[in-house]
Amino acid sequence: MDEAELQVSFDVPKTHPYDFYVIQWIESDRDLMLGWHQDETHMDLGECHLQIDHQGETVQRETAEFLDAHPLNVFDRRIDDLVDVLDVVTWEDGVPHLPNEAVR
Repeated sequence: MDEAELQVSFDVPKTHPYDFYVIQWIESDRDLMLGWHQDETHMDLGECHLQIDHQGETVQRETAEFLDAHPLNVFDRRIDDLVDVLDVVTWEDGVPHLPNEAVR
């Protein structure tokens, strides 16, 4: 990997009792995006989910730990988590996957 991008955004919607955020790691060379989304989408997975996109498609989406904390605390925690999950991403038939026990 020669280059990666970290995208971080926070939103404080008046319609929900908790903050929204997206923290994602992006590697353009491998067309890989891995990150946490705490928002109003995919509520069947709860308030927060971890998502992996590859080649423009979502290849994995799992329930993740809900963090109801100050945005700086959330950022600090997720950056620590990111280092751990990037270490255990596997590639099967050219598709990235994270073992369920590694999802935080």
